[in-house]
Amino acid sequence: AFPLCGGALALGTLDIPYEVIVDVQEVPELNKIIKTPEGVSIGGAVKLQTIVDFPDVPVAFKRAITRTLPENIRNNTSVMETLLVDRPLLEWLAVLAAYDATLTFMTPDEEQTQFSLSETTAVAGEQAHNLHHGLVMSLFIPDMADGTAIGSALIARTPAADPIVNAAVAVQMNSENNTVHSAIAALGGIKPSPVLEVLSLGELYKQPLTPAAIAHVAE
Repeated sequence: AFPLCGGALALGTLDIPYEVIVDVQEVPELNKIIKTPEGVSIGGAVKLQTIVDFPDVPVAFKRAITRTLPENIRNNTSVMETLLVDRPLLEWLAVLAAYDATLTFMTPDEEQTQFSLSETTAVAGEQAHNLHHGLVMSLFIPDMADGTAIGSALIARTPAADPIVNAAVAVQMNSENNTVHSAIAALGGIKPSPVLEVLSLGELYKQPLTPAAIAHVAE
């Protein structure tokens, strides 16, 4: 079964690999995008273009959506859909995983649970949380605190093509001594399956963020 919220990615071919499609795109609770003091809460049925147009979503997240997807696709693709399709949007998932975005998920017995995006099947492989057995209610992107930044990079055949490999890194600095408090990387395209590898860049911790330190960790 597949919960339909848009369908531009999930139903883009004549071969539809689902026995049942459930239309949930008119459920009010799934269509809300709200700025809170802690961050931005985005309903599972919210379309990607709505995220692009929302002023409080950081630029890095918007860029991960707009680089490969034209506006007509963004207008007909939901947050939930990006997490369920067989070929996930690795740039989008990478920035979410690196920045520790969280999901609110409803199980088939109607219990709601929250977990980090890095624990989902789309990101971490078959042993992780399987989003096909339940409903993605919402995605939460924390506020970007002072001293925090996220960046991404990729290699692709053309400027608008899907990445061959991609990376996103979120770094939080300690304002008291200007050293790295945390640094998380999410890497796509490094395995045969369409999943991300999420790494803690521990060798950067408690150090100044110098070019030499960055080069060492990259190596």
